[in-house]
Amino acid sequence: MDDIKTEIKETKVLDLEQSMLTIIAQFLVRAVAISLFLFLIFGGWLLAMKNTKSNLDSRVSEVDSELAKLKDLDDQVSVFNGAVTNIQSALSQKKKWPYIFKELNNIIPKDIVLSSFSVDEGNKVKIDASALGLTPLAKAIVAFNHDKENSSKENSVFKNVALTSFSFSQGKINFSLSADLSKGAK
Repeated sequence: MDDIKTEIKETKVLDLEQSMLTIIAQFLVRAVAISLFLFLIFGGWLLAMKNTKSNLDSRVSEVDSELAKLKDLDDQVSVFNGAVTNIQSALSQKKKWPYIFKELNNIIPKDIVLSSFSVDEGNKVKIDASALGLTPLAKAIVAFNHDKENSSKENSVFKNVALTSFSFSQGKINFSLSADLSKGAK
């Protein structure tokens, strides 16, 4: 009977070992299946995040490009508004611009190059120009002070003409004149 008991014990041990191995194998198979499933989910999530990030990056680039275009348009609108303001200001001053520019065209000697002409709100004229010598400079001063047709008369557009500065540079004379607009040119 001891043999039978020993055989039963051995069988029970073998059965326990086999059932333990079966349980461990099932656990390992389940753990591998769950790990594989989690790996696939995590991998899919990473791919989705990568695609989402690249989509967002490209969309951000598009929006930045559109914002740059809008900034350029805003700058152009600002320049346009400034031009409109300047035109409105010039129109509100009601100066006789064609008359003024016609007189400028008539009196400026051909040896003089105008670089700037401005009239402020107080009707003060500032002219920056250059000449190739002293004779054209003198002719310009006389032309702004006197009528071209009759040198004994004053200029009908420009009054109180004064040479405000001059300098020598690269073989020419740079100079500035100031004057007042006459009442007829306003």
